[in-house]
Amino acid sequence: YQGHVGASLVVGGVDLNGPQLYEVHPHGSYSRLPFTALGSGQGAAVALLEDRFQPNMT
Repeated sequence: YQGHVGASLVVGGVDLNGPQLYEVHPHGSYSRLPFTALGSGQGAAVALLEDRFQPNMT
């Protein structure tokens, strides 16, 4: 810890190119992803999404 706190963010929105989802990492870089999850259940959630995600889902 040493006084440093990091946080990840999930940012989503819609523009002229359609819906977009980004994960912003604690060190400042970001990734555009079709799906993401953060937190204590991340592993299970991502495994489920990898198995069941289909483009153009609603």
